[in-house]
Amino acid sequence: MTTLQAVRKRAMALHDDDRGEIPVGPILVIGLIVVPLVLILWTFREDLTQWFEGKYKDVLNKK
Repeated sequence: MTTLQAVRKRAMALHDDDRGEIPVGPILVIGLIVVPLVLILWTFREDLTQWFEGKYKDVLNKK
């Protein structure tokens, strides 16, 4: 086997290697859920902070 044939054989083996194959669909679905959620939380962060602080104070006052 010549050097060129050995290089070609290894290149073909590397090209056909699919051990690291990751399905893209689930990653896209997660991104479609997480990105809008982060944007909503970021947009309403001050309102949410005030709401949670109010609820926390209500819980402390009921004891």
